[in-house]
Amino acid sequence: AIEVEAVCPGARTVVVPLSIRSVESVSRTAVAALRTELGEGPVVLFLSRLDPKKNVETLLRSIEHVVKFQSDALFVIAGSGDEAYARSLQTLASELGVERHTRWLGYVEGDRKATLLATARVFVLPSFAENFGIAVGEALAAGVPCVVTPGVAIAEDIVTAGAGVVVDANATAVAAGILHFLRSDEVRENASYAA
Repeated sequence: AIEVEAVCPGARTVVVPLSIRSVESVSRTAVAALRTELGEGPVVLFLSRLDPKKNVETLLRSIEHVVKFQSDALFVIAGSGDEAYARSLQTLASELGVERHTRWLGYVEGDRKATLLATARVFVLPSFAENFGIAVGEALAAGVPCVVTPGVAIAEDIVTAGAGVVVDANATAVAAGILHFLRSDEVRENASYAA
């Protein structure tokens, strides 16, 4: 609505709330099975389509900064996209030497997605542009603190609510945002409650 009004001042707009399924309780068995698959360590979750506008390259470059301080961090990339592009991201992770900290899950939905959200300590979407960011809304509904960039349209709302941080779209800033939540249980819990 804001973008329409910027182009067409005085335009009549209606905002229809998005239907985001809140995460019901997730079984301990499902979490344990996912932990067996992923390994132990705090989960940093990216859950979105794999596309250049999502800026996954920056997320991958942030890993080396994060693991200097949180060596057991696991970066879970959940989403699918063009196969050649997905392979290029995996190649970049290998070239950066961060593949051991990275888990590629492909497209997830339903109970598996709910279990991922229940396991995540922080959600990251470093997109250059998002007209909303449904995955961010799902993470917030699950109580997961979010690290987003200014290109994510609900970035200001996240900060206003105290449910996350907005960082520049570069590896150092993304890493700092992630570490903001990984380093402090209190900070993370407060953001989770605000979500």
